[in-house]
Amino acid sequence: MKDTFHIVLAICTLFLLGFTPKTTQSTQSSVSFKIKNAGINVDGSFADVESKIVYDSLKPEKSSFEGIIKVKSIQTGIDMRDDHLKDSEYFDSKNYPEIIFKSYLVKSLDKNKLEITGNLTIKKTTKPIKIIVHVIRQGKSIKFSSSFVINRLNFGVGTSSWTLSDNVTLNVNAILNLL
Repeated sequence: MKDTFHIVLAICTLFLLGFTPKTTQSTQSSVSFKIKNAGINVDGSFADVESKIVYDSLKPEKSSFEGIIKVKSIQTGIDMRDDHLKDSEYFDSKNYPEIIFKSYLVKSLDKNKLEITGNLTIKKTTKPIKIIVHVIRQGKSIKFSSSFVINRLNFGVGTSSWTLSDNVTLNVNAILNLL
C-alpha cells in the first residue's frame, strides 16, 4: 500500500513539474508563405499539412518533429497561379506530391525556445535546415511556432523565373493536444 502511494505521488509530482512527454499526431498544423513576385508580396498557404510530434519538455533533445505538406493543396488566392505552381517548373506536384521535413537534432535554447535541425525535401532535393521554434503552452495543448526563410533556388523551384524573389518566408505552426 505504501509503495502504491509513493508511485501515485511520484506521478502526480512529475505532472505538476511539467512532465509532458507525448507521442501523438498534432491535430492542427498550418504552413503559410510569403514571397515577392515582381516586387509585390504574394501570400499563400497549404491546406493539407500533417505533422507528427514527439515532445518531452524535460528532455527536449529526445523530441522529434516531422511534417508532410501535400503540394496540390497550395493556395494563393488565384487558381491559375496555383495550377502554375504545381507544374514541373515549380513544385512538380505530379512527380513530387509532398514536401517533407524530418528533424534529426533538437536543442533547447531556453524553456520556451527550441533549435531544430532537420532535412527538408522539396522535389528531388533534400537539404539540412535549422529553425528556431517557439514553444507556447495553451491550457491542454502546446503550440509550436516558427518563421524562417529558405532560398527556393536551393530546391530547384522556379529556377527560370527572374521576377520571383529567391527567398521565401515560411510560417509553420502545429498544436499538440496533451492527453
